[in-house]
Amino acid sequence: MSANLSKSITQPCKNILIGVMLVLAVKAAGSANLVRAGSLKTATLAQQAQHLVMEQNLSKLEKFNAGLEGTPGGAPLHALLTTYLAQMNGMKAAATKTYQQQTHLAKSLMKKANPVAAFEHMLAAYAVCTDKPAFKKKAWVMSLVGRTSKKAAAYNTSNHFLDALELYTQLNRMYKISMRFYERLQEVTRRTTLLAEYTPRQFYKLQQSFLLKKGKLKAPQATHVPGMEKKPGVPATAPAAPRSYHNWRKSIKGITQELLVQALDETEHHWVFNLNYNQLLTGGLKMVALFPKTPMLADTFPRLKNSADVQRFAATIHKLLQRTQKHKSIDTDQMIGIWSRLLSADKRSIKIPTGVMVKEFTNGALGTLDPFTDVFWPNQVVEFDKMMEGTFGGVGIQIEPHDGFLRVISPLSGTPAARAGIEANDLITTVNGKSILGISLNSVVHMIMGRPGTLVTLGIRRGKDPSLLLFHLKRAEIQVHSVKGFLRNRTSGQWRFMIDPTDRIGYVRVSQFQSDTGQEFRHAIDHLLRHHVRGIIIDLRYNPGGLLEIAMQMCRMFLKNGVILSTYGRTSPKHVWHATDDPLVPMNIPMIVLVNQDSASASEIFSGSMHDRHRALIIGHRTYGKGSVQNIIPIGADDNAILKLTMAHYYLPDGECVQRNPHATTWGVQPNIVVPFSPAQLLALQQTWVHVDILPTPHTAKSTQKSDSSRPALPIKQEAFDTQLDTALMMMRLTLMQKP
Repeated sequence: MSANLSKSITQPCKNILIGVMLVLAVKAAGSANLVRAGSLKTATLAQQAQHLVMEQNLSKLEKFNAGLEGTPGGAPLHALLTTYLAQMNGMKAAATKTYQQQTHLAKSLMKKANPVAAFEHMLAAYAVCTDKPAFKKKAWVMSLVGRTSKKAAAYNTSNHFLDALELYTQLNRMYKISMRFYERLQEVTRRTTLLAEYTPRQFYKLQQSFLLKKGKLKAPQATHVPGMEKKPGVPATAPAAPRSYHNWRKSIKGITQELLVQALDETEHHWVFNLNYNQLLTGGLKMVALFPKTPMLADTFPRLKNSADVQRFAATIHKLLQRTQKHKSIDTDQMIGIWSRLLSADKRSIKIPTGVMVKEFTNGALGTLDPFTDVFWPNQVVEFDKMMEGTFGGVGIQIEPHDGFLRVISPLSGTPAARAGIEANDLITTVNGKSILGISLNSVVHMIMGRPGTLVTLGIRRGKDPSLLLFHLKRAEIQVHSVKGFLRNRTSGQWRFMIDPTDRIGYVRVSQFQSDTGQEFRHAIDHLLRHHVRGIIIDLRYNPGGLLEIAMQMCRMFLKNGVILSTYGRTSPKHVWHATDDPLVPMNIPMIVLVNQDSASASEIFSGSMHDRHRALIIGHRTYGKGSVQNIIPIGADDNAILKLTMAHYYLPDGECVQRNPHATTWGVQPNIVVPFSPAQLLALQQTWVHVDILPTPHTAKSTQKSDSSRPALPIKQEAFDTQLDTALMMMRLTLMQKP
């Protein structure tokens, strides 16, 4: 906390952040003597309760709550804490039970010599354990990690790349901070990417074999076309869609050596941190070294079958790597010289096309930097421009990867998908007659999206029926609202923003920061202010970010004067954003912001500025750590490619960088109160949000007219499992109890 900002703490947030002044007195008194009958007023009791909630020490809180019984002014607080403790203890008991069950299953499978299955259960136990460093040091855990690592290496050596990728991904989840398995994960990911790009038939077979082994592959037997029935109830049939393969030669069209030299030169001079060519060259050389190490690529590049050529090329790479690592600094001419030697060695041996060498060498070089620096090659520029212009349409479905295909999370009401009858849990297997198995999520999304008014055909499997349903859809502009409340009115579809009408606590969920988010958010806040809101909870969990200017608009609604955000880099000048002197929300209305591990970018800017300026209490889980700024740089003689280069980072008011860098132990925004969430809670929250996000159709509205129109039937009540929101409500109620 900087000295100049510490003076700007507003009174409601002093109340929320209370505890510093009372902590010594509370600890000295002891838990049994926290409440002295007849001597403490409600406000003081609420302050003490706030400190214990912030500590998340449930045993102390239970003792404190027990002492409230019979205390003058303690009854309302006792009722609140009793409910809160029941919810928190319930989820704690569920987590403990899950830990015990998953640990038992993992150990049992280890005894049966099934380390792969055992590791999945160990990860489930790890997700809910309370002391993760201690868990990693357990003898059986270290043994299982070692066995799993050996299994992953064996899979990689025997060309079972998808099996290796699965295991290294799981290992990396446990050791993300130490990056113990990161390099091995990166290598197998790159080998898999090479196979998918240059030997799509082989990769398809590899993927089929993997899915069959996992029991996740079903073959469609017939195709039904909704809306084309010859007789009522008898669907029409269509031939099954053949497997299609992309032509990798098209992907290298227009790629020249000039693009590589310019991309590396721009990166060396302007990347956010100091950099020389050594790092870039090492990454590029290691990437192309995978060609001779991946025998399955020989189907496309036949000279890889010649062991003498392979050895000659590998030896050259080894020498170039030694030369690169020997020099402390390499200039542009030396970089071009090393590249030229590599290209000459390729032409004399394995004869990989120059366009392929340029593309993969550049990808490997930039892959050593950060996840967001990338090149859009000539064949990708059209799609990139389309994405930036925003002039595309869709069919109105929320999707996620599932068993090599895409599962429909939910169709959005009123969209082409909903009108055609596409349902939640439908499995998309083909797009325009082409199988999507083995195609990346982004590529499939681009296949589905297009200009409004154009047609797209989705092939779908539903439930256990192996037949294929074909849906012919006309694309349309899809309006996705990003500002939401707690529940919808099922008749009108309007959001309910007052989560607690009694205490007048508002709740606004923001799913992303898009162009209309600022206006929608202002409308929601205006609605709450008109209804005399006393406290506001902003939910940014799972918000991936979006437009910076929208985050600035929203920050200025709550902050008065002072710094909001700074950006600067090695060659980028410092830019500072400030709040104004006329916030929309009065400074005496307290705020709480909910975040989790998937709150990123603009979400971190908003929550971080509220945290550092002491305007809001932050509750949940440490955020993602995406705090980098990318510039778009055209490259090539005709500007036929694009370099997306990280040139600056975001810095919060207290000077902390949002970006999560390699080996970092701190990043993003650390909440004031950390409330762990188990995988079961995460799943329940996502399912509940999917349910309440769907707009009512005329059919559902009609069927619910006689019921409570503001409370739809949920798969599970959110307050039964959402302990992060429970904690936010508890802290807000305790704050309001201290106000007149």
